[in-house]
Parts: sequence; structure tokens; C-alpha cells
Amino acid sequence: MGHDFDLSGSLHDLGELLGAEGAELRLVGVDGAQVHLRLDLSKVECMDCVIPPELLAELVRDGLRRRGPPELDVVLDDPRR
Repeated sequence: MGHDFDLSGSLHDLGELLGAEGAELRLVGVDGAQVHLRLDLSKVECMDCVIPPELLAELVRDGLRRRGPPELDVVLDDPRR
């Protein structure tokens, strides 16, 4: 990405939001300033307990942009959508 940006650390921090419910953020790939993530719900027992899709997408985008470059484009594949 050309920036001093700790993507792994940022994803770990954001994953803390989901960890209690069993959901995980998975890095699919990085292409330039685009980060592609997938939400893994395979270990979730209570789907209604996971942060709603729209709110989660906003939290992930805002969280990564706060820690990384402002032009960062975040794509989140959420199987609930």
C-alpha cells in the first residue's frame, strides 16, 4: 500500500469486536489501496448476537481508515447480505 500501516494489527483489534460471538474477519487480499475482507461465521452459535451487517461494515471501514490511509477502500463480504 505504500504506507506505514499495520493491517494485521488493525484487523486483530477489529476482530476483538467479533471474537466473543465466534465471528472472525479474514483477509482475502490487498490490491493497491483496496482491502478485501470476508466475515467468517462458521463458529457463531447466535447469529442475532453478531453486529448487524450495515453497522459492522461501517465499523470495519472507519476502523481501518483511522489506522491507515484515508483513501483506503474496504470491501467486506458478509454472508448475511
